[in-house]
Amino acid sequence: MKKILLLTAALTVGLAACAPSQSAESSALSSAAVISETPESLIPDETSAVIPSASLESEAVPVESESPDAELSSEPAESESPEPLASTGRTGPSDEEVLQAYRDATEANAWFAGYDDSGLLLDAEDICTVGERTYYRVTRGGLENMDSLRAYLKTLFSDEVVDSLLSPEEEQFTDGPDGLYALPAGRGSDITRGGTTTAVLWPEEEDPVSCTVRVTVEIVDPMNGGIVVDQQSYDFPYTRVGEKWVFTQFETIF
Repeated sequence: MKKILLLTAALTVGLAACAPSQSAESSALSSAAVISETPESLIPDETSAVIPSASLESEAVPVESESPDAELSSEPAESESPEPLASTGRTGPSDEEVLQAYRDATEANAWFAGYDDSGLLLDAEDICTVGERTYYRVTRGGLENMDSLRAYLKTLFSDEVVDSLLSPEEEQFTDGPDGLYALPAGRGSDITRGGTTTAVLWPEEEDPVSCTVRVTVEIVDPMNGGIVVDQQSYDFPYTRVGEKWVFTQFETIF
């Protein structure tokens, strides 16, 4: 009976001795679980660490929005730059207007030179005889008498040139019973003259009062197939006189 009691006591003591070791293991496992959870608990901190970088990206947005504004602010300067280039500083006639004036002056000068009367539109049925000369009536509009002819010439030439064309010795035009009469062209043009090149030359001034029409004429050999053997240039000054632009010098080149 005593042996049974001693065995029971020994078992009780053994069980009691094993109990602390189990709580220690459970305590060790519990603390290990806390350590393993610690990195997971740091995730919010890592997420919050991204917030400043996100705020930096949001701060960059205004910088990008300022770039278009900067481009827009530079556009007025670009639109203003062509304006000085478009200004030539000239207030006189255009080159085409000068060339048209030269063509008109050449036509009028040909009437007096006697080699082209087509612009006068002469009426061969209406004649006027002065001495031994036979004149035909001018039907061109605006040329009704000598006074209107003088007025028209003054739109092309200076007074000095007009006076020279209509000198007392001039016999190309005359007043007749029904208007202005003119002698028909009596000669042809110079057969040694070939093609022409015409240019308008302006001085380097801000507001020039004159320019030059330069005409370069080919000199040809009519006896050798009309080949060009030389060339010759003529200058015709076109000047502002009062309120109008006129040729102050003119000559026949054909």
